[in-house]
Amino acid sequence: MVDFDRPRPADLKNTRDQPGTGKVDFNDADPKYLETDESEFPGTDYDGEVPKVRAELTHVLVDEHSRSFPGKNIFVAKSFNELTFAQVSGLEHLAVVDGHDVWAVDDGTSSTEGDGGCTKPGRQGDFEADEADEADEADDKTVTFKKQ
Repeated sequence: MVDFDRPRPADLKNTRDQPGTGKVDFNDADPKYLETDESEFPGTDYDGEVPKVRAELTHVLVDEHSRSFPGKNIFVAKSFNELTFAQVSGLEHLAVVDGHDVWAVDDGTSSTEGDGGCTKPGRQGDFEADEADEADEADDKTVTFKKQ
């Protein structure tokens, strides 16, 4: 009979300190849904009027797109140029309504400089938000979305 020492269990945790830093080039100017023939909000069946107040518009955009895309995290940003993404999966630029970009994401992190329209009613789903503290002049906001 052969006697041997049992190996330790494998450690399958991700121990990388730095995730990949590759860039993805996609056409951010053309969202997935462009037509407004059937709805005021492309990609949804919304038939109401487009709210004129920014906070109300953001709230309705998030609600309507969340209903149309169940299982996705939805967020709205006023300016694509103020957004950065890290370790995201399932990112889709859904629509643009009155200058507000609507995004869907499975999981990952999004950071916004300025308010970018990404205020409390500007996102819906499973997420944790790190709000900027009052001393932070850049006013960055970071949101980490989790798969629903």
